[in-house]
Amino acid sequence: MAPEPNVASTHEATADEAFAGILRSPSFAKAPSLRQLLTFLWEHRNCPISEYALATKALGRSSAFDPRLDATVRVVVARLRQRLKEYYEGEGSNCFLRLSIPLGGHQLSVQFKAPEPPPEPVELEPAPVPHRRPYPWMPLALGLSAAVGGLLIGLLIPRSGEARPTLAPFWTAFLKGGKPISVYVPTPVFVSWADSPVRMRDVRINDPRRMLESSEIAALAKRLGPPQLTQSYAVGQDTFAAVKLMQFLEKRGVQVQLAGTASMSTVAPADRNVVLPGAAWNSSGVSAATAGANFQVSVEDSDVIRNLSPRPGEKAEYRTRRISPRHSVRYGTILQRTTSPVTRQLALAGVDTDVLVGFLTTTVNLDELEQAWQQAGRPPDFEALVEAETEGDTEPRTHLLAFRPIPSPR
Repeated sequence: MAPEPNVASTHEATADEAFAGILRSPSFAKAPSLRQLLTFLWEHRNCPISEYALATKALGRSSAFDPRLDATVRVVVARLRQRLKEYYEGEGSNCFLRLSIPLGGHQLSVQFKAPEPPPEPVELEPAPVPHRRPYPWMPLALGLSAAVGGLLIGLLIPRSGEARPTLAPFWTAFLKGGKPISVYVPTPVFVSWADSPVRMRDVRINDPRRMLESSEIAALAKRLGPPQLTQSYAVGQDTFAAVKLMQFLEKRGVQVQLAGTASMSTVAPADRNVVLPGAAWNSSGVSAATAGANFQVSVEDSDVIRNLSPRPGEKAEYRTRRISPRHSVRYGTILQRTTSPVTRQLALAGVDTDVLVGFLTTTVNLDELEQAWQQAGRPPDFEALVEAETEGDTEPRTHLLAFRPIPSPR
């Protein structure tokens, strides 16, 4: 018996032609940034690619691009991953060239779909002579009713074809005023000088009015003159966490807006709910929201969260533990404050805000928070300490470590 042909070698010669067809498809024809990124990944599919190379060579970012401060690559890669999934679920369902981007990376995975064998011929038996129906129009009427009903259901169900997920009690209570949400990602304050290449920030101070309290900045100001302030960078990890939260809420029909803390007013807006991922040293919003809280992320050591009033069985300090290069235990805080009769503010404070977003988008963790909230008498304002254990590329295992009601201001 002759060996079966290798699917990959059979299609390799026509792979470039199939790839060109993907780029011409409606899914990518009007998405230049996704098409450009996909082309670069295809041309370098057999080479390791850094996030910096994708930013500067595929997305046109400058050589000053810093992946620690700018989440552009991760955001665009996530969009491309989703677009490829939608392409193969729809117009590309019969395409033999299968492209994907595995979660947790940005390398293009290339596979070839084997052609499906033709169906075996089926010998048809003569159809029986139907009995005469007393109402021959009935099947037509029922079919028409089913078609109309299907059309109405199609208008009510989201495009994905699945019913919209429901909101957990925590989010229902947070949104009970009916106002939209603004998620403000940190845009830290930097200083620079017009005739100098120096650009810096002091992580201990994030208030533009207090920059000269930094001895390092003050020393440079004496030599170079008054510094210029800028907030042109967003913190990458917090931006990625914000996008994940937006996707979760929008899928449930919640209106969400993304902005930077540079555009925040000093007073909480009364027309919307606010979510603040970040830490006091990079987000002015988080700094104001967590002032006076019991659980405080240390400015001097970002791996430490201090418990100012420990209860029995609690520690006075919770420090990140790195058990191995791929295994660690981390901490973060969730704080909710009422800002008006119809709006609330939610601060997600810590170095790893993506873990806190994961906690607030997972049913088990939301149930855990709901139970603690109920036991405390459903206080409108509260703070919670979250522990997360991560190991390799697996999803973090998170749980609620402590819960505190916050007394409402009189």
